[in-house]
Amino acid sequence: MLYLSRTFNLYPIVGDEGVATLSAWRISNGQIPYRDFFEIIPPFSFLPTALLFAFFGPSVAAERLLAVVYGLLLIVAVIRLLRQLDVKEWRQAAAAAILIPCGTAFWPIPSHHWVVDILQLFGISAIIEAGRGHKPALNAIMAGVLCALACFTLQDQGAYLVLALPCLSLLWIPERKLRWRVLGSWMLGGIVVAAAFAMYLLPLVSIGTLWNDWIAFPLHHYNNHDIQASGFFSGWEKVLVNYDPRIFKTLPLYTLSLTVLLAIVSMMPFISLAGSFSIWHYKRIERWELGALFSGWLAFLGACGHRWAVTNLLWALPILLVLALKSADDIFAHSHNKSILKRAIVVLAGIAVLSAVTYASIMFRYAAPEYNAPVRGAAGTLRWNNYAQAAQLAGAIGAVERFTPPGSPMIMNGFACLPNFLTLHPNPTRYNFLYYPYYNTVEQEKEVISLLDKRPEVSVLLTRPPDSKEIFEGYIIKNYACVWNNGAYFLFLRKPDYVH
Repeated sequence: MLYLSRTFNLYPIVGDEGVATLSAWRISNGQIPYRDFFEIIPPFSFLPTALLFAFFGPSVAAERLLAVVYGLLLIVAVIRLLRQLDVKEWRQAAAAAILIPCGTAFWPIPSHHWVVDILQLFGISAIIEAGRGHKPALNAIMAGVLCALACFTLQDQGAYLVLALPCLSLLWIPERKLRWRVLGSWMLGGIVVAAAFAMYLLPLVSIGTLWNDWIAFPLHHYNNHDIQASGFFSGWEKVLVNYDPRIFKTLPLYTLSLTVLLAIVSMMPFISLAGSFSIWHYKRIERWELGALFSGWLAFLGACGHRWAVTNLLWALPILLVLALKSADDIFAHSHNKSILKRAIVVLAGIAVLSAVTYASIMFRYAAPEYNAPVRGAAGTLRWNNYAQAAQLAGAIGAVERFTPPGSPMIMNGFACLPNFLTLHPNPTRYNFLYYPYYNTVEQEKEVISLLDKRPEVSVLLTRPPDSKEIFEGYIIKNYACVWNNGAYFLFLRKPDYVH
Protein backbone atom coordinates (compact mmCIF):
# COMPACT_ATOMS: atom_id res chain seq x y z
CA MET A 1 0.00 0.00 0.00
CA LEU A 2 2.90 2.35 0.75
CA TYR A 3 4.37 1.72 -2.68
CA LEU A 4 1.03 2.22 -4.43
CA SER A 5 0.43 5.40 -2.46
CA ARG A 6 3.47 6.93 -4.18
CA THR A 7 2.49 5.85 -7.67
CA PHE A 8 -1.33 5.76 -7.76
CA ASN A 9 -1.74 9.26 -9.26
CA LEU A 10 1.45 9.18 -11.32
CA TYR A 11 1.62 9.39 -15.12
CA PRO A 12 -1.53 10.55 -16.92
CA ILE A 13 -2.31 8.01 -19.66
CA VAL A 14 -3.95 10.34 -22.14
CA GLY A 15 -5.44 7.63 -24.36
CA ASP A 16 -6.44 4.54 -22.40
CA GLU A 17 -7.21 6.42 -19.20
CA GLY A 18 -9.32 8.86 -21.17
CA VAL A 19 -11.37 6.02 -22.67
CA ALA A 20 -11.80 4.25 -19.30
CA THR A 21 -12.95 7.41 -17.52
CA LEU A 22 -15.07 8.96 -20.28
CA SER A 23 -17.02 5.78 -20.97
CA ALA A 24 -17.61 5.25 -17.25
CA TRP A 25 -18.64 8.90 -16.88
CA ARG A 26 -21.13 8.53 -19.73
CA ILE A 27 -22.67 5.43 -18.12
CA SER A 28 -22.87 7.16 -14.72
CA ASN A 29 -24.89 9.91 -16.44
CA GLY A 30 -27.39 7.37 -17.77
CA GLN A 31 -26.00 6.74 -21.24
CA ILE A 32 -26.22 3.23 -22.68
CA PRO A 33 -23.03 1.94 -24.28
CA TYR A 34 -23.20 1.18 -28.01
CA ARG A 35 -26.52 3.02 -28.28
CA ASP A 36 -25.50 6.43 -26.97
CA PHE A 37 -21.74 6.18 -27.54
CA PHE A 38 -19.39 4.10 -29.65
CA GLU A 39 -16.97 1.74 -27.93
CA ILE A 40 -15.15 -1.42 -29.02
CA ILE A 41 -14.57 -2.65 -25.46
CA PRO A 42 -17.35 -4.73 -23.83
CA PRO A 43 -19.05 -2.90 -20.95
CA PHE A 44 -18.20 -4.70 -17.72
CA SER A 45 -14.90 -2.96 -16.88
CA PHE A 46 -16.63 0.43 -17.09
CA LEU A 47 -19.39 -0.46 -14.64
CA PRO A 48 -17.42 -0.38 -11.32
CA THR A 49 -15.90 2.99 -12.27
CA ALA A 50 -19.31 4.27 -13.36
CA LEU A 51 -20.79 3.19 -10.02
CA LEU A 52 -18.12 5.15 -8.14
CA PHE A 53 -18.71 8.20 -10.33
CA ALA A 54 -22.47 7.96 -9.78
CA PHE A 55 -22.06 7.97 -5.98
CA PHE A 56 -19.02 10.23 -5.50
CA GLY A 57 -18.83 12.21 -8.72
CA PRO A 58 -16.23 11.86 -11.50
CA SER A 59 -12.75 12.35 -10.10
CA VAL A 60 -9.15 11.25 -10.47
CA ALA A 61 -9.15 10.01 -6.86
CA ALA A 62 -12.08 7.64 -7.48
CA GLU A 63 -10.70 6.02 -10.62
CA ARG A 64 -7.10 5.78 -9.41
CA LEU A 65 -8.07 4.34 -6.02
CA LEU A 66 -10.11 1.72 -7.87
CA ALA A 67 -6.91 0.79 -9.71
CA VAL A 68 -5.21 0.29 -6.33
CA VAL A 69 -8.01 -2.09 -5.33
CA TYR A 70 -7.51 -3.97 -8.59
CA GLY A 71 -3.80 -4.25 -7.81
CA LEU A 72 -4.52 -5.81 -4.43
CA LEU A 73 -7.09 -8.21 -5.93
CA LEU A 74 -4.58 -9.23 -8.60
CA ILE A 75 -2.01 -10.20 -5.95
CA VAL A 76 -4.66 -12.02 -3.89
CA ALA A 77 -5.79 -13.98 -6.96
CA VAL A 78 -2.24 -15.10 -7.81
CA ILE A 79 -1.44 -16.10 -4.21
CA ARG A 80 -4.73 -18.00 -3.96
CA LEU A 81 -3.83 -20.05 -7.03
CA LEU A 82 -0.32 -20.72 -5.73
CA ARG A 83 -1.74 -21.91 -2.38
CA GLN A 84 -4.12 -24.25 -4.17
CA LEU A 85 -1.12 -25.68 -5.99
CA ASP A 86 0.79 -26.12 -2.68
CA VAL A 87 3.56 -23.74 -3.67
CA LYS A 88 5.81 -22.77 -0.76
CA GLU A 89 4.99 -19.54 1.07
CA TRP A 90 8.28 -17.79 0.26
CA ARG A 91 7.66 -18.37 -3.45
CA GLN A 92 4.17 -16.92 -3.02
CA ALA A 93 5.89 -13.87 -1.54
CA ALA A 94 8.19 -13.75 -4.58
CA ALA A 95 5.11 -13.50 -6.83
CA ALA A 96 3.78 -10.57 -4.81
CA ALA A 97 7.21 -8.90 -4.85
CA ILE A 98 7.29 -8.96 -8.65
CA LEU A 99 3.63 -8.01 -9.11
CA ILE A 100 3.84 -4.86 -6.98
CA PRO A 101 6.07 -2.88 -9.39
CA CYS A 102 4.99 -4.82 -12.49
CA GLY A 103 1.23 -4.77 -11.89
CA THR A 104 -1.22 -1.91 -11.62
CA ALA A 105 1.48 0.37 -10.19
CA PHE A 106 3.09 0.25 -13.64
CA TRP A 107 -0.23 0.95 -15.42
CA PRO A 108 -2.20 2.70 -12.65
CA ILE A 109 -5.69 2.97 -14.16
CA PRO A 110 -8.90 0.88 -13.86
CA SER A 111 -8.12 -0.79 -17.16
CA HIS A 112 -10.14 -3.64 -18.66
CA HIS A 113 -6.86 -5.56 -18.88
CA TRP A 114 -6.54 -5.72 -15.09
CA VAL A 115 -10.22 -6.55 -14.66
CA VAL A 116 -10.12 -9.47 -17.10
CA ASP A 117 -6.95 -10.82 -15.46
CA ILE A 118 -8.56 -10.77 -12.02
CA LEU A 119 -11.76 -12.42 -13.23
CA GLN A 120 -9.95 -15.20 -15.07
CA LEU A 121 -7.48 -15.93 -12.26
CA PHE A 122 -10.30 -16.33 -9.74
CA GLY A 123 -12.25 -18.30 -12.37
CA ILE A 124 -9.41 -20.78 -12.86
CA SER A 125 -9.08 -21.09 -9.08
CA ALA A 126 -12.80 -21.85 -8.75
CA ILE A 127 -12.57 -24.49 -11.52
CA ILE A 128 -9.74 -26.25 -9.67
CA GLU A 129 -11.78 -26.25 -6.46
CA ALA A 130 -14.81 -27.63 -8.28
CA GLY A 131 -12.84 -30.35 -10.06
CA ARG A 132 -11.34 -31.45 -6.76
CA GLY A 133 -14.87 -32.05 -5.44
CA HIS A 134 -15.03 -29.03 -3.10
CA LYS A 135 -18.60 -27.75 -3.47
CA PRO A 136 -18.40 -28.61 -7.19
CA ALA A 137 -21.70 -27.10 -8.32
CA LEU A 138 -21.25 -23.82 -6.45
CA ASN A 139 -17.60 -23.36 -7.44
CA ALA A 140 -18.27 -24.31 -11.06
CA ILE A 141 -21.19 -21.86 -11.31
CA MET A 142 -18.95 -19.15 -9.83
CA ALA A 143 -16.23 -20.04 -12.35
CA GLY A 144 -18.77 -19.79 -15.17
CA VAL A 145 -19.91 -16.39 -13.94
CA LEU A 146 -16.33 -15.13 -13.74
CA CYS A 147 -15.36 -16.50 -17.15
CA ALA A 148 -18.45 -14.95 -18.74
CA LEU A 149 -17.79 -11.60 -17.08
CA ALA A 150 -14.27 -11.80 -18.54
CA CYS A 151 -15.83 -12.13 -22.01
CA PHE A 152 -17.84 -8.97 -21.33
CA THR A 153 -14.63 -7.22 -20.24
CA LEU A 154 -12.15 -8.08 -23.02
CA GLN A 155 -13.68 -10.12 -25.78
CA ASP A 156 -10.63 -11.91 -27.18
CA GLN A 157 -8.98 -12.90 -23.89
CA GLY A 158 -12.34 -13.90 -22.46
CA ALA A 159 -13.21 -16.05 -25.47
CA TYR A 160 -9.83 -17.79 -25.53
CA LEU A 161 -10.28 -19.07 -21.97
CA VAL A 162 -13.90 -20.13 -22.54
CA LEU A 163 -12.82 -22.15 -25.57
CA ALA A 164 -9.69 -23.63 -23.99
CA LEU A 165 -11.05 -24.70 -20.59
CA PRO A 166 -13.42 -27.46 -21.80
CA CYS A 167 -10.88 -28.81 -24.30
CA LEU A 168 -7.84 -28.83 -22.01
CA SER A 169 -9.33 -29.19 -18.55
CA LEU A 170 -13.01 -29.76 -17.83
CA LEU A 171 -13.47 -32.75 -20.14
CA TRP A 172 -10.43 -34.44 -18.56
CA ILE A 173 -11.65 -34.51 -14.97
CA PRO A 174 -11.23 -38.23 -14.14
CA GLU A 175 -14.48 -38.94 -12.28
CA ARG A 176 -17.20 -39.06 -14.93
CA LYS A 177 -20.12 -37.92 -12.77
CA LEU A 178 -18.13 -35.03 -11.30
CA ARG A 179 -16.88 -34.05 -14.77
CA TRP A 180 -20.34 -33.50 -16.21
CA ARG A 181 -21.58 -31.83 -13.05
CA VAL A 182 -18.72 -29.31 -13.16
CA LEU A 183 -19.07 -28.73 -16.90
CA GLY A 184 -22.85 -28.24 -16.69
CA SER A 185 -22.62 -25.91 -13.70
CA TRP A 186 -19.84 -23.90 -15.37
CA MET A 187 -21.99 -23.45 -18.48
CA LEU A 188 -24.98 -22.48 -16.33
CA GLY A 189 -22.98 -19.71 -14.66
CA GLY A 190 -21.95 -18.37 -18.05
CA ILE A 191 -25.52 -18.47 -19.39
CA VAL A 192 -26.78 -16.48 -16.39
CA VAL A 193 -24.27 -13.68 -17.05
CA ALA A 194 -24.97 -13.69 -20.80
CA ALA A 195 -28.70 -13.44 -20.10
CA ALA A 196 -28.14 -10.53 -17.69
CA PHE A 197 -26.17 -8.55 -20.28
CA ALA A 198 -28.73 -9.42 -22.95
CA MET A 199 -31.45 -7.93 -20.75
CA TYR A 200 -29.28 -4.85 -20.20
CA LEU A 201 -28.33 -4.20 -23.83
CA LEU A 202 -30.51 -6.00 -26.36
CA PRO A 203 -33.75 -4.08 -25.74
CA LEU A 204 -31.81 -0.93 -26.67
CA VAL A 205 -28.94 -2.08 -28.91
CA SER A 206 -29.22 -4.35 -31.94
CA ILE A 207 -27.22 -7.53 -32.31
CA GLY A 208 -25.79 -6.09 -35.54
CA THR A 209 -24.44 -3.05 -33.68
CA LEU A 210 -22.83 -5.22 -31.01
CA TRP A 211 -21.30 -7.46 -33.68
CA ASN A 212 -19.85 -4.44 -35.45
CA ASP A 213 -18.52 -2.76 -32.28
CA TRP A 214 -17.13 -5.87 -30.58
CA ILE A 215 -15.99 -8.02 -33.50
CA ALA A 216 -15.96 -6.46 -36.96
CA PHE A 217 -14.65 -2.99 -36.12
CA PRO A 218 -11.75 -4.18 -33.90
CA LEU A 219 -10.65 -6.67 -36.55
CA HIS A 220 -10.85 -4.25 -39.46
CA HIS A 221 -9.66 -1.04 -37.80
CA TYR A 222 -8.12 -1.37 -34.36
CA ASN A 223 -5.82 -4.28 -35.20
CA ASN A 224 -4.66 -2.45 -38.33
CA HIS A 225 -3.56 0.53 -36.27
CA ASP A 226 0.12 1.35 -36.79
CA ILE A 227 0.71 1.30 -33.01
CA GLN A 228 -0.81 -2.20 -32.85
CA ALA A 229 1.52 -3.52 -35.56
CA SER A 230 2.72 -7.06 -35.04
CA GLY A 231 6.35 -7.78 -34.43
CA PHE A 232 8.37 -9.38 -31.66
CA PHE A 233 9.99 -6.15 -30.48
CA SER A 234 7.08 -3.80 -31.28
CA GLY A 235 6.56 -1.41 -28.38
CA TRP A 236 9.96 -1.94 -26.77
CA GLU A 237 11.34 1.13 -28.52
CA LYS A 238 9.24 3.24 -26.15
CA VAL A 239 11.00 1.61 -23.21
CA LEU A 240 14.49 1.90 -24.68
CA VAL A 241 14.24 5.63 -25.37
CA ASN A 242 13.87 6.19 -21.61
CA TYR A 243 17.32 4.77 -20.99
CA ASP A 244 19.22 8.03 -20.95
CA PRO A 245 22.88 7.23 -20.09
CA ARG A 246 22.73 9.87 -17.35
CA ILE A 247 20.21 7.78 -15.44
CA PHE A 248 22.84 5.08 -14.91
CA LYS A 249 24.99 7.70 -13.16
CA THR A 250 22.27 9.34 -11.05
CA LEU A 251 20.14 6.25 -10.27
CA PRO A 252 22.35 3.23 -11.00
CA LEU A 253 20.65 0.74 -8.64
CA TYR A 254 17.17 1.74 -9.75
CA THR A 255 18.06 1.49 -13.44
CA LEU A 256 19.82 -1.85 -12.98
CA SER A 257 17.02 -3.37 -10.91
CA LEU A 258 14.29 -2.16 -13.25
CA THR A 259 16.26 -3.45 -16.26
CA VAL A 260 16.58 -6.89 -14.70
CA LEU A 261 12.89 -7.00 -13.79
CA LEU A 262 11.86 -6.03 -17.32
CA ALA A 263 14.26 -8.64 -18.72
CA ILE A 264 12.59 -11.26 -16.51
CA VAL A 265 9.16 -10.10 -17.73
CA SER A 266 10.28 -10.42 -21.36
CA MET A 267 11.44 -13.98 -20.76
CA MET A 268 8.45 -15.08 -18.67
CA PRO A 269 6.37 -16.46 -21.60
CA PHE A 270 9.19 -18.89 -22.40
CA ILE A 271 10.03 -19.64 -18.75
CA SER A 272 6.38 -20.38 -18.01
CA LEU A 273 6.03 -22.55 -21.12
CA ALA A 274 9.05 -24.60 -20.06
CA GLY A 275 7.53 -24.68 -16.59
CA SER A 276 4.34 -26.20 -17.98
CA PHE A 277 6.33 -29.14 -19.38
CA SER A 278 8.12 -29.44 -16.03
CA ILE A 279 4.79 -29.57 -14.16
CA TRP A 280 3.58 -32.24 -16.61
CA HIS A 281 6.74 -34.25 -16.04
CA TYR A 282 6.67 -34.22 -12.23
CA LYS A 283 2.91 -34.97 -12.02
CA ARG A 284 2.46 -33.21 -8.67
CA ILE A 285 -0.95 -31.94 -9.79
CA GLU A 286 -3.63 -33.59 -11.92
CA ARG A 287 -3.30 -33.19 -15.67
CA TRP A 288 -6.70 -31.48 -15.92
CA GLU A 289 -5.50 -28.92 -13.35
CA LEU A 290 -2.46 -28.19 -15.48
CA GLY A 291 -4.87 -27.91 -18.41
CA ALA A 292 -6.77 -25.17 -16.55
CA LEU A 293 -3.53 -23.27 -15.89
CA PHE A 294 -2.35 -23.69 -19.47
CA SER A 295 -5.74 -22.48 -20.73
CA GLY A 296 -4.99 -19.29 -18.83
CA TRP A 297 -1.53 -19.17 -20.42
CA LEU A 298 -3.11 -19.34 -23.88
CA ALA A 299 -5.77 -16.72 -23.05
CA PHE A 300 -3.46 -14.19 -21.41
CA LEU A 301 -0.76 -14.43 -24.07
CA GLY A 302 -3.24 -14.78 -26.92
CA ALA A 303 -4.71 -11.38 -26.09
CA CYS A 304 -1.31 -9.67 -26.22
CA GLY A 305 0.15 -11.68 -29.10
CA HIS A 306 -0.60 -8.98 -31.68
CA ARG A 307 2.02 -6.74 -30.05
CA TRP A 308 4.88 -8.09 -27.93
CA ALA A 309 5.24 -4.83 -26.03
CA VAL A 310 6.35 -4.52 -22.43
CA THR A 311 2.92 -3.35 -21.22
CA ASN A 312 1.16 -6.22 -22.96
CA LEU A 313 3.53 -8.69 -21.33
CA LEU A 314 2.86 -7.13 -17.93
CA TRP A 315 -0.86 -7.73 -18.45
CA ALA A 316 -0.05 -11.41 -19.10
CA LEU A 317 2.44 -11.68 -16.23
CA PRO A 318 0.14 -12.97 -13.41
CA ILE A 319 -0.63 -16.37 -14.96
CA LEU A 320 2.94 -16.69 -16.23
CA LEU A 321 4.21 -16.25 -12.67
CA VAL A 322 1.86 -18.96 -11.42
CA LEU A 323 3.20 -21.52 -13.90
CA ALA A 324 6.84 -20.51 -13.41
CA LEU A 325 6.71 -20.61 -9.61
CA LYS A 326 4.76 -23.87 -9.53
CA SER A 327 7.36 -25.50 -11.77
CA ALA A 328 10.16 -24.09 -9.59
CA ASP A 329 8.45 -25.61 -6.56
CA ASP A 330 8.27 -29.00 -8.27
CA ILE A 331 11.91 -28.88 -9.34
CA PHE A 332 13.09 -27.98 -5.84
CA ALA A 333 10.98 -30.75 -4.32
CA HIS A 334 12.54 -33.39 -6.57
CA SER A 335 16.10 -32.11 -6.80
CA HIS A 336 18.78 -34.07 -4.95
CA ASN A 337 21.60 -31.90 -6.25
CA LYS A 338 22.25 -29.39 -3.47
CA SER A 339 24.52 -27.22 -5.63
CA ILE A 340 21.70 -26.67 -8.14
CA LEU A 341 19.37 -25.76 -5.28
CA LYS A 342 21.90 -23.33 -3.85
CA ARG A 343 22.39 -21.62 -7.21
CA ALA A 344 18.64 -21.37 -7.71
CA ILE A 345 18.20 -19.87 -4.25
CA VAL A 346 20.95 -17.33 -4.97
CA VAL A 347 19.23 -16.34 -8.23
CA LEU A 348 15.83 -15.96 -6.54
CA ALA A 349 17.39 -14.03 -3.67
CA GLY A 350 19.03 -11.73 -6.19
CA ILE A 351 15.68 -11.11 -7.87
CA ALA A 352 14.13 -10.34 -4.49
CA VAL A 353 16.93 -7.87 -3.69
CA LEU A 354 16.55 -6.17 -7.08
CA SER A 355 12.79 -5.93 -6.52
CA ALA A 356 13.39 -4.36 -3.12
CA VAL A 357 15.85 -1.89 -4.64
CA THR A 358 13.28 -1.02 -7.28
CA TYR A 359 10.66 -0.32 -4.60
CA ALA A 360 13.01 1.83 -2.55
CA SER A 361 14.32 3.69 -5.59
CA ILE A 362 10.85 4.44 -6.91
CA MET A 363 9.71 5.57 -3.47
CA PHE A 364 12.69 7.92 -3.34
CA ARG A 365 12.59 8.92 -6.98
CA TYR A 366 8.91 9.82 -7.14
CA ALA A 367 9.14 11.80 -3.91
CA ALA A 368 11.61 14.19 -5.56
CA PRO A 369 10.17 17.46 -6.95
CA GLU A 370 11.46 16.85 -10.46
CA TYR A 371 9.21 13.79 -10.72
CA ASN A 372 6.09 15.53 -9.46
CA ALA A 373 5.09 17.92 -12.22
CA PRO A 374 1.38 18.46 -11.50
CA VAL A 375 -1.41 18.35 -14.07
CA ARG A 376 -4.45 19.92 -12.41
CA GLY A 377 -8.02 19.96 -13.64
CA ALA A 378 -11.56 20.07 -12.34
CA ALA A 379 -11.50 16.27 -11.84
CA GLY A 380 -8.32 16.32 -9.75
CA THR A 381 -4.55 16.28 -10.02
CA LEU A 382 -2.20 13.82 -11.67
CA ARG A 383 1.60 13.87 -11.44
CA TRP A 384 3.97 13.35 -14.35
CA ASN A 385 7.67 12.56 -14.22
CA ASN A 386 8.13 14.29 -17.57
CA TYR A 387 8.09 18.05 -17.17
CA ALA A 388 7.77 18.81 -20.87
CA GLN A 389 4.73 16.60 -21.43
CA ALA A 390 3.20 17.68 -18.14
CA ALA A 391 3.56 21.34 -19.12
CA GLN A 392 1.93 20.69 -22.50
CA LEU A 393 -1.06 18.89 -21.00
CA ALA A 394 -1.40 21.35 -18.12
CA GLY A 395 -1.30 24.23 -20.58
CA ALA A 396 -4.10 22.68 -22.65
CA ILE A 397 -6.25 22.15 -19.56
CA GLY A 398 -5.64 25.73 -18.46
CA ALA A 399 -6.60 27.04 -21.91
CA VAL A 400 -9.82 25.03 -21.94
CA GLU A 401 -10.74 26.41 -18.52
CA ARG A 402 -9.83 29.96 -19.61
CA PHE A 403 -11.56 30.10 -22.99
CA THR A 404 -14.65 27.92 -22.45
CA PRO A 405 -17.45 27.88 -19.86
CA PRO A 406 -17.21 25.22 -17.10
CA GLY A 407 -18.74 21.93 -18.15
CA SER A 408 -19.30 23.02 -21.75
CA PRO A 409 -19.05 20.35 -24.49
CA MET A 410 -15.70 19.66 -26.15
CA ILE A 411 -14.43 17.12 -28.66
CA MET A 412 -10.92 15.91 -29.41
CA ASN A 413 -9.01 14.26 -32.20
CA GLY A 414 -6.24 11.73 -31.78
CA PHE A 415 -6.10 8.97 -29.18
CA ALA A 416 -5.74 11.47 -26.34
CA CYS A 417 -9.12 12.11 -24.74
CA LEU A 418 -8.06 12.41 -21.08
CA PRO A 419 -8.34 16.26 -21.19
CA ASN A 420 -12.12 15.85 -21.52
CA PHE A 421 -12.21 14.04 -18.18
CA LEU A 422 -9.64 16.19 -16.37
CA THR A 423 -11.52 19.37 -17.32
CA LEU A 424 -14.95 17.73 -16.88
CA HIS A 425 -15.96 18.94 -20.34
CA PRO A 426 -18.19 16.17 -21.77
CA ASN A 427 -17.90 14.97 -25.34
CA PRO A 428 -21.30 15.58 -27.01
CA THR A 429 -20.67 13.15 -29.89
CA ARG A 430 -20.93 9.36 -29.88
CA TYR A 431 -17.11 9.15 -29.99
CA ASN A 432 -14.70 9.80 -27.15
CA PHE A 433 -12.15 10.87 -29.77
CA LEU A 434 -11.63 10.96 -33.54
CA TYR A 435 -8.64 9.02 -34.82
CA TYR A 436 -8.95 8.57 -38.56
CA PRO A 437 -8.17 6.27 -40.33
CA TYR A 438 -7.02 3.84 -37.62
CA TYR A 439 -9.92 4.02 -35.22
CA ASN A 440 -12.71 5.97 -36.92
CA THR A 441 -14.23 5.85 -40.37
CA VAL A 442 -15.04 8.63 -42.83
CA GLU A 443 -18.75 8.10 -42.07
CA GLN A 444 -18.08 8.67 -38.37
CA GLU A 445 -16.16 11.87 -39.15
CA LYS A 446 -19.10 13.13 -41.19
CA GLU A 447 -21.45 12.25 -38.33
CA VAL A 448 -19.40 14.43 -35.98
CA ILE A 449 -19.38 17.29 -38.49
CA SER A 450 -23.15 17.06 -38.77
CA LEU A 451 -23.44 17.46 -34.99
CA LEU A 452 -21.04 20.43 -34.99
CA ASP A 453 -23.24 22.18 -37.57
CA LYS A 454 -26.06 22.03 -35.01
CA ARG A 455 -23.98 22.78 -31.90
CA PRO A 456 -21.86 25.93 -32.40
CA GLU A 457 -21.08 26.06 -28.66
CA VAL A 458 -18.89 22.94 -28.91
CA SER A 459 -15.16 23.62 -28.62
CA VAL A 460 -12.52 21.48 -30.32
CA LEU A 461 -9.13 20.47 -28.88
CA LEU A 462 -6.73 19.00 -31.45
CA THR A 463 -3.54 17.09 -30.70
CA ARG A 464 -1.79 18.32 -33.85
CA PRO A 465 -1.99 21.23 -36.31
CA PRO A 466 -5.07 20.68 -38.50
CA ASP A 467 -4.52 19.31 -42.00
CA SER A 468 -6.83 20.78 -44.66
CA LYS A 469 -6.65 17.48 -46.58
CA GLU A 470 -8.45 15.64 -43.78
CA ILE A 471 -12.25 15.85 -43.81
CA PHE A 472 -12.80 16.72 -40.15
CA GLU A 473 -9.72 18.92 -39.79
CA GLY A 474 -10.51 20.74 -43.02
CA TYR A 475 -13.94 21.52 -41.59
CA ILE A 476 -12.32 22.90 -38.42
CA ILE A 477 -9.99 25.17 -40.42
CA LYS A 478 -12.92 26.57 -42.39
CA ASN A 479 -15.37 27.12 -39.54
CA TYR A 480 -13.28 27.53 -36.39
CA ALA A 481 -10.57 29.87 -35.11
CA CYS A 482 -7.56 28.72 -33.12
CA VAL A 483 -7.62 30.71 -29.89
CA TRP A 484 -4.64 29.02 -28.24
CA ASN A 485 -1.91 26.48 -28.91
CA ASN A 486 1.38 25.33 -27.41
CA GLY A 487 2.61 23.21 -30.30
CA ALA A 488 1.16 20.02 -28.84
CA TYR A 489 -2.50 21.00 -28.32
CA PHE A 490 -4.64 23.41 -30.36
CA LEU A 491 -7.89 24.87 -29.01
CA PHE A 492 -10.54 25.99 -31.51
CA LEU A 493 -13.78 27.91 -31.04
CA ARG A 494 -16.53 28.51 -33.58
CA LYS A 495 -15.69 31.66 -35.59
CA PRO A 496 -18.93 33.62 -34.96
CA ASP A 497 -18.46 33.09 -31.21
CA TYR A 498 -14.79 34.02 -31.18
CA VAL A 499 -13.83 37.34 -29.61
CA HIS A 500 -10.12 38.23 -29.73
